[in-house]
Amino acid sequence: MKGIRVLSAILLALLQTSLAVSQGTPQLEFRGVKFTSAAGETVDAEMGSLQVPESRTESKSSTIRLPVIRFKSTAAKPGAPIVYLAGGPGASGLASAKEEIFPLLMELRRRADVIVFDQRGTGAAEPSLVIPGKVSLPLEASLEDEPTRVALIGQTQAAVSALKNKGINLSAYNTAENADDVEDLRKSLNAEKVTIWGHSYGTHLGLAFMKRHPTSVDKAVLGSINGLDQRWRYPSNLDELIDRVDEYIVKTPKFRRQLPSMREAVKTVFANLDKKPFVFSSQGRTIKIGKLEIQSLVALRSGDLEFVKMLPMLFGQMQDGDFSFVAPMVAAALKQRDWGTAMAFTMHIASGVGAERAADIAKQEQTALFGRSINYPFEDKEFLAAWNMTDLGDRFREPVKSDIPALFLSATLDGRTSLSDAALVLQGFRNARQIVVEGGSHNFYHLTPAVLTAIEDFLDGKKVPERIVVPFDLRGPGERKLFVELKKIIAEKGIEAAVNRAREWSSPKSDEYLTSYIFGNLGITLMKDDNKPKEALEIFKVGVEIFPDNLFLNERAGDAYQANGMKTEAAAQYEKCLKLNPLNRGPAVKLATLKKEH
Repeated sequence: MKGIRVLSAILLALLQTSLAVSQGTPQLEFRGVKFTSAAGETVDAEMGSLQVPESRTESKSSTIRLPVIRFKSTAAKPGAPIVYLAGGPGASGLASAKEEIFPLLMELRRRADVIVFDQRGTGAAEPSLVIPGKVSLPLEASLEDEPTRVALIGQTQAAVSALKNKGINLSAYNTAENADDVEDLRKSLNAEKVTIWGHSYGTHLGLAFMKRHPTSVDKAVLGSINGLDQRWRYPSNLDELIDRVDEYIVKTPKFRRQLPSMREAVKTVFANLDKKPFVFSSQGRTIKIGKLEIQSLVALRSGDLEFVKMLPMLFGQMQDGDFSFVAPMVAAALKQRDWGTAMAFTMHIASGVGAERAADIAKQEQTALFGRSINYPFEDKEFLAAWNMTDLGDRFREPVKSDIPALFLSATLDGRTSLSDAALVLQGFRNARQIVVEGGSHNFYHLTPAVLTAIEDFLDGKKVPERIVVPFDLRGPGERKLFVELKKIIAEKGIEAAVNRAREWSSPKSDEYLTSYIFGNLGITLMKDDNKPKEALEIFKVGVEIFPDNLFLNERAGDAYQANGMKTEAAAQYEKCLKLNPLNRGPAVKLATLKKEH
């Protein structure tokens, strides 16, 4: 009897495979691989390659290859596979899996298989849409100057021609095709439904997937929300970010004495640049910096938490005519940056913008602090024309209305995807919950284990919090002065005098505003540039004393203990880091290495 049941099961499996092939189900065969994270942790995984049509609207379309990795579930009865949708657009899912989300992927395996793939046009997907070289704009001209615009349009036209000459159909690299790729991935996994976890553009893709294939989704986790009609951002989003920075300043008297108002500092800098652009010369390079340069830099980097924390320092310095920090950023981020993948442009342009939102954006540009910069350079009609993409249309952009259980996560210091846009998308979901991460920015998953716990609780059908608080400190205009002073004290009076001075500054009676970055940067300088590991250790120790829960300082203190041959103390320091945040795998790898050595 048992033999008959086994034979029946084999025949049923063969029949299902035959039906799948006859119905055109995409085939995906996995092979075992060792997957290593950026921190050095290795785990068994499975690697496969999914073949999909480049264009589903053309009968004789070529095919493209999407690399897929599967982390098998450790559960006895796994739930629906969890598919991670990377952001960008243009980010590699496989590369993302090696970085900050790696520990989350490992934890989520306790519920289901976790699937990560490179979307069309990204990472190791074939064909590659990576444009060689850099966007090379004249450093000595402002973004508003005609030579800059001419250079950008000309280089874009050349890049598009080069891709088309390779036989690549750029019009097929849009979110509708991308969403259908996810459906083909689901079918190839033989999964009735999948749970999607989308980040940033991945939420845009996830929403399109839910709209096009609603019966294929079990649950959805959407972080840093970007709705179907939200690829073009509201200029007011950056104003909201500046106002949240001001809220912190108002609550911090020592900071307020240095910089009374972030908004007024921004206005002052922009007014000065309107009168006369700044010309910065260094190492044989001359960089012209106008208002649009600074506006666009902030718009582009406003999802980077470290950059957001730096804003008061940068604008405070620029008020005083000091552009030494910001000039290299302008050059690297705007005028001499890598092209990356064309998918970053084609996906965005194809999703387009509805007439009502476009009118609101145009109206806001007239009064918003950062003008049109949040959509630069996509607001340029010639730039759009160079790509020659077909707009997916208003029907594509209609809001999603769904009963699918969904978890929305947004952060207060995110200038790329706003709380207000998330609220608009949330209106269409009748079975959704929202969490606001206070003190987080665009990518917040690694900042605290509370985010992972909330995701797990949501997947388990449990209650989730409305807010998660992440401590942070903003960098003030006086930071460099204090750094220089401590370094001078070390050189002239010794490390003990410098430590005592730092403790004096930390007193409530002192007017000095201290940040963890003063100790972090000084300690690294002493350790790496000055070859003074003993002095570096003392600086990290006093930093940890003043900022006991700062993960960066605690880990660097562990490194300094190691550099001084104090391995027992280093191990204890790394263990403290893991208690503060077990998602930070760097200390875990360092701790494991120390234990092996013993």
